[in-house]
Amino acid sequence: MDELHRLAASKVKQANFCPDIVVGILRCGMISAVHVAYILGIRRVGAIFAQTTPSDEVLAKKDIPPEIRIDFPREEISGKRILLVDTVMASGTTVSMSLEELAACNPSDIRTLIIVDWPNSPYTNEGRARPVPEFVARKVDRWPDFPWEH
Repeated sequence: MDELHRLAASKVKQANFCPDIVVGILRCGMISAVHVAYILGIRRVGAIFAQTTPSDEVLAKKDIPPEIRIDFPREEISGKRILLVDTVMASGTTVSMSLEELAACNPSDIRTLIIVDWPNSPYTNEGRARPVPEFVARKVDRWPDFPWEH
């Protein structure tokens, strides 16, 4: 993961994007968000909780109402440059929900960093177009094996 985090952070630097706040999508995305923030030298890290499935099981059914919640003061987002980070994007539902919630707080800019993009996932983003992240470390064709899932 260290190599992928550093690759993703280098893409942010190459784009000359300097976020004020790095926001991780809880839970998996927080691991990457904190590490990427350290690499970029960004001290402010926030969290957004997004849940679309009842469990962490790979390909769990999306049979619960989606939930989204910013877990830090919303007023800290207004006028700021935000880097939204998730470790893996399948359908893009949690990223879409997170982008909408953050946008409602009037940041000056929001960009998305995905460590592992799974564009051919069997999950679908109900009623939304799949977001196109500005920064991606690696694309895969199946669910990745993360060390914290064991």
